[in-house]
Amino acid sequence: MDAIIVLKGIMIKRSQQKRRTSPCNYKERLFVLDTQSLSYFEQRPGKKPTLKGCIPLSRISCAEIVCTNIPIPCNNKYPFQVFHDNLHLYIFAPDNYCRLRWVGALKEGTKRLPRTPQSPNSAFPHLPGERLVVAIQDYSPIGQDDLPLHMDQEYIMIDSSCPDWWTVQDTMG
Repeated sequence: MDAIIVLKGIMIKRSQQKRRTSPCNYKERLFVLDTQSLSYFEQRPGKKPTLKGCIPLSRISCAEIVCTNIPIPCNNKYPFQVFHDNLHLYIFAPDNYCRLRWVGALKEGTKRLPRTPQSPNSAFPHLPGERLVVAIQDYSPIGQDDLPLHMDQEYIMIDSSCPDWWTVQDTMG
C-alpha cells in the first residue's frame, strides 16, 4: 500500500544531540507526514530536496506540545516534540495552529499516542516541568494498584520507561 501524504510544511528542527560533543543548532527543514512515516528534508534552491531523516510511525511512542518559559533561539516559537527510539525530536512550528495540526495528525496517525492538553493553562493542578497527558480512552482497573482512566481526562506522567504501560497520577495523587 502506498503512503498518502497527510501534512507537509516547512518548520525548524533542533539537532538531536546524539553525541555529547555535537553542537546544538536549528535548521529549516521540509517535513512530510504520511500514513507510514514522518520524514524531513533539506531544501536547497534549484535542487531536489534531500532526505535527512525518516521515522516510521510505528516507532513513534509520543508526540506532545512543549510549554516552556525558556527563550527559543529560532524564528518559529511554537515547539512540539516527537519521541522515537529513545530520542527526542524537537520541531518548531511557525504558529500555534500549525503546531496543533501536526501534533494532532501525528497522534491520529499512530493511534497509540497519549494526547496532551491543548492549552498550557490547564486547570489540572501540577508543578512546572511535570508532563501532562490526556487519556485517549477509558480504562477500568484490574488490580488494586491500578488507576481508572477517563477519556479526555488529564493526568501527570510519573513513569514512561515502558512504552506499553505508563504510570500516571490523577488529581487525588
